[in-house]
Amino acid sequence: MSRTRRLNDLMNYFLPQWVDFEMMQIDDYIDEQERQFETQGKSLEDKFHQLQKDIEVGQIDATPEYHDHLTSSLIDDMWQIDNHFKQFFRQSIVIQLYSFLEYKLKYGCDNYARQKNTAYKMSDLKGSSDMDKAKLFMSRSMGIAVKDLYPEWSYVQRLRKTRNILVHHNGELMSTHRDFKEIKAFEQKGFELDHKTNQLTDLSQPQHYILKFTDKAFLQSLSKNIASLLYKIGKHPVE
Repeated sequence: MSRTRRLNDLMNYFLPQWVDFEMMQIDDYIDEQERQFETQGKSLEDKFHQLQKDIEVGQIDATPEYHDHLTSSLIDDMWQIDNHFKQFFRQSIVIQLYSFLEYKLKYGCDNYARQKNTAYKMSDLKGSSDMDKAKLFMSRSMGIAVKDLYPEWSYVQRLRKTRNILVHHNGELMSTHRDFKEIKAFEQKGFELDHKTNQLTDLSQPQHYILKFTDKAFLQSLSKNIASLLYKIGKHPVE
């Protein structure tokens, strides 16, 4: 069997042709929601500036306390969008993207095992996560060494650990956590570890952090690396 045919075989078993469309849908959804946040934020900012002008020229006949109430309400609404709504959305996308990847890996391995009638399935293997089981199955049954999947494999492993902090610890992380160094190394544009408190702390003591997603750049990076990993697997020759 030719090398080209082998490539096509693995692509068909492991990477269904509609994955491009699925990734595009996810990316479009992210862009649309982020645009909505920006539109809402801009609208509130415009209202805030207009309110200040109206107060300055005496257009609003009310007490100073009511002026403060109106101003504080708009500030609270802007703060909610930036510090809650955006964070909740971005956290959910991180979890969703990892679930998408995990599903595709399991689907590919199970489909390959069924079509090739391999001696065992991915679920028969031991591992602390489906990612570990997929790695073993690809290595033993497909001839794909994990070193062939770098740097994307290392990237999604850090994604897995970041996702676990969101799911199991509500996005809060202590500097003593076993995965802290790897998650810390994951910091990049759009993602950071933020101190839970703004108060000065004793840096000699364990620190308490919150995962913070500062813009959609991190989500775009996740999407790009997941797609790259799936295509790298799909294009790998079967021995």
